[in-house]
Amino acid sequence: MNNNNLTTIYWKEDYKTKLKDMIMKEEKTIEYLNNIIKYFEENNIEKYKKFDKRDLDKIKKYLEEKGMLFYENCGNNFSIHSKEEIRTKTLYIYINNEQQYNCDIDISKMNYDGETEYYNVVEQAKARLNYVNNLYEENKNILNNFDTYFKQYNDKVREFKQFIDTTHLNNIIDIYIYAGRED
Repeated sequence: MNNNNLTTIYWKEDYKTKLKDMIMKEEKTIEYLNNIIKYFEENNIEKYKKFDKRDLDKIKKYLEEKGMLFYENCGNNFSIHSKEEIRTKTLYIYINNEQQYNCDIDISKMNYDGETEYYNVVEQAKARLNYVNNLYEENKNILNNFDTYFKQYNDKVREFKQFIDTTHLNNIIDIYIYAGRED
């Protein structure tokens, strides 16, 4: 419901394509997080006291060996980067030229008193993996029941329109509902 507008949905294939794209990105993110956790554990890394380009290059090399880093075209690519802002250092990935914020790994943060706080990257990666796995399961469930959920949504919109029409609530609340009769 956007600006008191509610409509039934007809362009289901658009939403299905977007959902499949999200699922594909989540699959690649899960693979990345599993590999980065293995990398950290194999190299006994919990916290980076000094993270620089050499560390990033080692991670890139490790991921290349696993077949993760690639660039086929603008719509099919995977890369890893780090960014150093004024007070933070972060490790992040791009999938299909889009940063995946749900798997950013914070390396360190400088507090206002000048003290640097170093984060446990293994714990973060495991927590991010758990989060992305949950999203992935939810989205797979939505995809498996896609037509049913959209039919239920459209039925609820029609039911709500009937409620608004019979109660005349739209006389005092600015509500616009378009409820087509067919999916």
